[in-house]
Amino acid sequence: MNLDQQIEQLKSCQPLSEAQVKDLCDKAREILVEESNIQRVDAPVTICGDIHGQFHDLMELFRVGGMCPQTSYLFLGDFVDRGLYSVETFLLLLALKVRYPDRITLIRGNHESRQITQVYGFYDECQRKYGSANVWRYCCDVFDYLSLGAIVDGRVFCVHGGLSPNITTLDQIRLISRKQEVPQDGAMCDLLWSDPDGTYTRLTQEITGWGVSPRGAGFLFGGDVVKNFVHSNGLDLIARAHQLILEGFKPMFDATIVTVWSAPNYCYRCGNVASIMQLDDALNQKYLTFDAAPTVIAELSDRVNSTEGAENLVIPAIHKHLEGDSIHAQKRALTILEGLVEMGTPQFQQSFATPELRRALVTTARSITTDNGVRRKLMLILLSWHRHFMRDPEMTVVTSLYGLCGGVDRVPVLPNQVKDMNTPNKPKPAHNIDLHSLSHGLSSVDGTIESTKSETDTLLAAMIDAKQRNVPLLEDPTVRTHTLTVLELQKTVVRFIHMVNDEDFLNRLVFANDRIVDVLQRLQMAAAGAPLESHPLGTDPPPKEDVILGAARRLSLATDTPLPAVAEPEAPKDLPPVYEDHIVGAARRLSLPNIQDSDGPVNSLGLSREVDRSLLLHSGFTSAAPSRAAVDNLAPANPNEIDMDVVARNTENMQGSVSSLSPL
Repeated sequence: MNLDQQIEQLKSCQPLSEAQVKDLCDKAREILVEESNIQRVDAPVTICGDIHGQFHDLMELFRVGGMCPQTSYLFLGDFVDRGLYSVETFLLLLALKVRYPDRITLIRGNHESRQITQVYGFYDECQRKYGSANVWRYCCDVFDYLSLGAIVDGRVFCVHGGLSPNITTLDQIRLISRKQEVPQDGAMCDLLWSDPDGTYTRLTQEITGWGVSPRGAGFLFGGDVVKNFVHSNGLDLIARAHQLILEGFKPMFDATIVTVWSAPNYCYRCGNVASIMQLDDALNQKYLTFDAAPTVIAELSDRVNSTEGAENLVIPAIHKHLEGDSIHAQKRALTILEGLVEMGTPQFQQSFATPELRRALVTTARSITTDNGVRRKLMLILLSWHRHFMRDPEMTVVTSLYGLCGGVDRVPVLPNQVKDMNTPNKPKPAHNIDLHSLSHGLSSVDGTIESTKSETDTLLAAMIDAKQRNVPLLEDPTVRTHTLTVLELQKTVVRFIHMVNDEDFLNRLVFANDRIVDVLQRLQMAAAGAPLESHPLGTDPPPKEDVILGAARRLSLATDTPLPAVAEPEAPKDLPPVYEDHIVGAARRLSLPNIQDSDGPVNSLGLSREVDRSLLLHSGFTSAAPSRAAVDNLAPANPNEIDMDVVARNTENMQGSVSSLSPL
């Protein structure tokens, strides 16, 4: 068979013939039978979590991580079920395995099972696309040959679900007879079904030992179990999948185990991002996150445009997610709304901004509880609509959204029509440094951008120096001086964003504001007691540092240390932690004393308030990724995604149930 041609066909989401599927599955079994229960994998390698039949998102994963064989991949199972393209997804991965057996490793998930696939979609999809269950049977035969785990350079153990009370060493896993249907209990079942316990999220609440899983199969296990297993087997890390993680990945138990989730907007409605974990030659970890493939939004847009009254169903759903508590659901709703408007018919563009949606957008933009990343995304979208539709009288309602949400009506400054901003009705910025170049049209944009880079770098250096001298940041004169300078520069940058009509200048200004937001957020967190992030502005910290900083920040927020002369308000107990932080901060600001003191025009409390206010007002124009502060404390999704009693009951009632299959 022409395998390369079949791979290209599958990349186009075109299914193979039944005969081709049988041939491919036969070839795959010949390769998989030679692999161990714990397959050895060499670094560097990219580790991927659940895919669940989301074919277009798998192609987005390959776009982000690189195509096989250029990139070596390890997939942690759950290739099928729930998504619309389980057949094409699994067959593409299987074809890549046959074509490049040393560059892609596939291990078994709990959905690679006859019982589960008869209930959660893969069986029905095969029946629908091929008219029989033959393809389903060919694939299920391959499932039985998949490895139960993998180990990268002898140090990183990879498994779909988790650990088992019946397993203490890797050698015990190597002795399991894996060529069978997934059993209802026992070590093999546990490896595919178990979860690390999620009640640890408050640092003092980690469980110990083993617990009953709400899934109905496998177990919950605590940090002590993970650490003992890692130590006993000479490991650095356990990498697993199996649980929806809204931010794409989640280290746990002092970073001894990490969950990787690779199906964005799970089931086309959860609003989560996805991630992949890259391990380099030294086993350093790097996480790449990505959103759902644009193709999915295009398909949704086609359905909306071709269905009369479809906007009456779509817009309320977007409205609901915007008013919800999930940051990623809010961002996902904005992404979908942006795509629908961009690709929508004129009728949709003129009708989507219902009064309810407008109120939701305004509330999202102006609320102090809104995450900075969500506000940034919203304001960029509204600014884009304002620019694109501002000359269309039919789109007045849409173009007015930018102003309603806090944006300023833009006065274009064109390269051939430079306006002097030093006119009597254009007051100079109120700062005490020489920024006279800011008043010379587009030429001053370059000066502002250069000043921003210089001042933000200087402020970061001053913060690092103050930390090394154990001086409180907001009491250090150099830090205070440069903070005030950066705050004034941000006002100028934002003013230019409102005025400049040149795309290149606009992008550079947005990037400049990114730097300002970055350094001010670091100042804000460090002043609250968290470790100061010292990596260069505009870059991500190393993954291990990221984990440590996030844990330290959560610890500092949990410490009940009131500000000087200000009573620390107690956050409502029933709010998610990410909103506790916002409300406590707002209550602090409301109870601040007069900001004047004998040391100068602005004391440390007043400067802290100015930093908070600047981040609230001016972070909406930047394109940076959401801050860790926005996602550190997000609770994981409910792990009870499958009820084994339902599986068993439905399996017994279905034609072709397990009892009617030939013995393995």
